[in-house]
Amino acid sequence: MIKNLRYYRELHKMTRKELAEMFGLTEKKLYYYERTTSKSEPKLDVITKLADFFGITVDELIGRTDAYSAKPLCSKIDLAKLGQRLRERREELNLSMKETAERSDITSAYLSFIECGKKTPNVDVFARLLNTLNMSADAALLDSLTAAQDEKSSYLQYKLIGLDPERRLMALRAFECFIEGLKQ
Repeated sequence: MIKNLRYYRELHKMTRKELAEMFGLTEKKLYYYERTTSKSEPKLDVITKLADFFGITVDELIGRTDAYSAKPLCSKIDLAKLGQRLRERREELNLSMKETAERSDITSAYLSFIECGKKTPNVDVFARLLNTLNMSADAALLDSLTAAQDEKSSYLQYKLIGLDPERRLMALRAFECFIEGLKQ
């Protein structure tokens, strides 16, 4: 179930049929995605495309936050980056693959495929992984969502802090030059 899908569909004055056709889904499938009692869960790439279409974050669409912020569209999940971010967070928490998989109620092999970017988890598995890793969907998908700019900024700041002072200064100077080049 995608908690806020019906809300955003109706907010954009769309019928279930219109939205389903836009995303290559059946009207019945979309109906099940909107139902609170449904066990039918879409793949993560469908969730991301829906969030981008409505100009919201995945967190907003699945009900982890209520903030609404219209942003430009992004079209595809970078599964390799998603897997990398999940793996980095797992390692940051000193969790083994086995422990993370058990806490998320999936197999270690499936987690390995997700971390290698070879499998797309459905929203239920994705939510369990995020809860296990105490991670937001925006942080996990920051390479794929245009609505995750704050997460991207925080991630860059986190990476900078990890450098020694001399290299941090070098990186900041390089970044400033890069920004100036973009302005021209």
